[in-house]
Amino acid sequence: MADAITLETLHLLPELERLRELCKALAILDAIIEPEWQLRYFSFDSKWDEGEEMASMRDGCGSDHHCLFINDGAILKGFDVDSEFAEDVVEVGAPPIGVFENVPSEFDSFLVEPAFAIEQSTYCIWRRRSDLRWCSGVPEDEHDRHAPLGLLHMLQDDPSVYQRWAEEYYGREFPIEPIVAAYRMEPISESTLKRLNPNLTLGELEADIEEIGYRQK
Repeated sequence: MADAITLETLHLLPELERLRELCKALAILDAIIEPEWQLRYFSFDSKWDEGEEMASMRDGCGSDHHCLFINDGAILKGFDVDSEFAEDVVEVGAPPIGVFENVPSEFDSFLVEPAFAIEQSTYCIWRRRSDLRWCSGVPEDEHDRHAPLGLLHMLQDDPSVYQRWAEEYYGREFPIEPIVAAYRMEPISESTLKRLNPNLTLGELEADIEEIGYRQK
């Protein structure tokens, strides 16, 4: 199993550009394996807004996260149904104290975007291009109460993490080679595609490739 991501282990997350690539890889892998968008965990919108891209995860059981990539960096908020704060967040309609403390002004638009349901949050992290690490507004003496952070362990740079998750979620085995290729951002070939989903064609995947902005050349 991959190490859980907590406020103490944010260093396990990739740097900005690599995180963006991994989010695209997760989205294209889910698009290949599960053609029905409503049944996928991971998605990526490369045309969210001018100069902005958005990655999201939803597990179908109430947990989700949204990550906004802008020129100045990235910010990610999530709701974890297993968090000790989850019930209060739902009842009060507001995140725990400190979750959005000291969010840089570069991300102001993120905090007022209705699609991200900011009031339904149990954690938030961010990183500007000028930052040396991922940041959180939660005081250090409160970090333990916020662990772990949803499915952020899926954003570690390890193809076997997705392979194990997909085999458990979809109930069948998947070869590691096409998953590694996606993590490397290699163009999706027909042979790669067929190894993950023999019933899908590249033509049927074109709309997802376009939306995700996955490199095909």
